[in-house]
Amino acid sequence: MPLTGIHNENEFYSHHYLAEIFASDIQAPIERWRREAASARTPHAELRALAPEYHRFRGEFERERRAGQRILKQREWFRRLLPALGYTPQPANLALEDGSEIPILCAEGATGGSPRLLVLGAYDPTGEGEDALTLKPHAMQFHGEAPPTEAVLTETWNAIVTRRIFAQARPPRWLLILSCNGALLLERGKWTHNRALRFDFNEILSRREEPTLKATAALLHRESLLPASGQSLLDGLDENSHKHAFGVSEDLKHALRECIELIGNEAIRHLREVAKERIYERTDAALAHKLGLEALRYLYRLLFLFYIEKSNAVMSNEIMSMNGGLRRCCRSAPGPRSIAGSMTG
Repeated sequence: MPLTGIHNENEFYSHHYLAEIFASDIQAPIERWRREAASARTPHAELRALAPEYHRFRGEFERERRAGQRILKQREWFRRLLPALGYTPQPANLALEDGSEIPILCAEGATGGSPRLLVLGAYDPTGEGEDALTLKPHAMQFHGEAPPTEAVLTETWNAIVTRRIFAQARPPRWLLILSCNGALLLERGKWTHNRALRFDFNEILSRREEPTLKATAALLHRESLLPASGQSLLDGLDENSHKHAFGVSEDLKHALRECIELIGNEAIRHLREVAKERIYERTDAALAHKLGLEALRYLYRLLFLFYIEKSNAVMSNEIMSMNGGLRRCCRSAPGPRSIAGSMTG
């Protein structure tokens, strides 16, 4: 299922899982929202209804040149967006364990004084869709009269997230970072491998494709991250993604083993029936090792050619410019006959 505008960075979930299985795994919450909505709108319908407001906000944001007014307009957009995703906007400064403060839009799921989820706002002074993690907090994003910590103003959100927020003794598990053009979802454990889900609102709210709107709502909604009880939707998705990846790996391992056996058997047949080798009188381990190695090489070449063929629509121009290089590669790929020849060499 193509999810235009949702970017699965460094495989937050496996790419194959998102493409093939994910849609069916989010049907339960989507259906529950539909039943509970009654006369109200479902979260994905709320997102669709917000599209005109988003584009109006973007237009005003780009025309405005004063940082303070831009931040106010952005905060107002966040105030409309967050309830559609199940959050209650509560802008404030949050004190971290190192004594610094950061501006937040809301903190959710507090247990023992420590929130399990933080929603942050990143201000993009260019308005050109910069990566939220490369941006820095602006002094006018903070609340109250006390000046913000100077060190915080000089750090990117990437550094603040990694060194200040997630490095605490009792850090939140989830971070949702909003900006003028989208959202970024981080999970503490996955962030050690720079895994994230990125949502491009310009794409999502311009196209307004139903599968993408449903996926956005399912992945970002408060209920999906912090359910009242039981396992969260995203933990369930993660579990299913791992199970699916393991299943694919097992299937692939057995398929590759079968392919190598077929190639090796064909090479043996050629040695016996064409080259008239008395192959079964040879019991040396070197022959078995060489046959297995040559069969594996042949299989890898086949896989490479299949990949090129599958990517042909994207790579056609590059391939055509190779002056027949791919054709030469195809001709040079050793078949079982040439593998058999190498056995007699």
